[in-house]
Amino acid sequence: MLKDIQHVCVTAAVDSIHFRAPAKGNDTLLFSLSLNRSWGSSMEIGARVEAENSYTGDTRHILSAFFTFVALDENDKPVDVPEVMPETDEQARRFENAQVRRDGRLKTREKLASR
Repeated sequence: MLKDIQHVCVTAAVDSIHFRAPAKGNDTLLFSLSLNRSWGSSMEIGARVEAENSYTGDTRHILSAFFTFVALDENDKPVDVPEVMPETDEQARRFENAQVRRDGRLKTREKLASR
């Protein structure tokens, strides 16, 4: 469990936005977020959006995305965040997949910088 530490966080990257289905007029949107992994001052947050039909209660997965945020101190300098340790198999899967996405971002950044 993470301690209650409060810092301003800014968006550093948005990865893999997948639009799976449209929302409709009578839908209620349900947002689920998960802290997947942290590295120094950055962290990956996974977002899942489901649409719930207001009349039938049926839900469908309509969007998934991954965001990288950086925590800042009172001087707007990056500050370390607590390490995230998975406690369940699902959290372990998200933890490992977050590293794969980070490795891809860093590799792409290096490749573009060398051009």
